[in-house]
Amino acid sequence: MTLLGNRFLAERVKNTTTKSEGGIHLPAIVLDDDNTGGPKEWLVLQVGPGRRNRDGTVVPLEFNPGDRVLYLSYTRGATKVDGTEQSILDADGVIAVIPKL
Repeated sequence: MTLLGNRFLAERVKNTTTKSEGGIHLPAIVLDDDNTGGPKEWLVLQVGPGRRNRDGTVVPLEFNPGDRVLYLSYTRGATKVDGTEQSILDADGVIAVIPKL
């Protein structure tokens, strides 16, 4: 598959924390990211070449495969592949790249 423009293929990263930093056990409703309405974390699997600017040069995306990004909560067209949620997303919805530790 070849992605076009500023699109990227990503896999949804689910929250696996069961305690808060203070040691409080968190209920399942809080752990399910679908209920929070906030941004979602995605693992980038593949990226397109980038968006073309007015003079026709390609401006590459600011992240690469293997990076984790925070994406606006609403996404369209997510598909389950081998039990994981994957989607082709538009880079304009990325609000942050999570640094690797």
